[in-house]
Amino acid sequence: MENTISVNLKVWRQRGPKEPGQFVNYHLDNVSTGSSFLEMLDMLNPRQRQIRAV
Repeated sequence: MENTISVNLKVWRQRGPKEPGQFVNYHLDNVSTGSSFLEMLDMLNPRQRQIRAV
């Protein structure tokens, strides 16, 4: 059985180089303890597409 954790990510979001940005908090459940930070961002990206589509 794989060990999983819940994590809170604070990600910088900015629409473009001249646009203001801000940190946005995200929560992910069931993240494998063997996951890299980039893999966690990959898990987050499909959720972002769903949120923007609403």
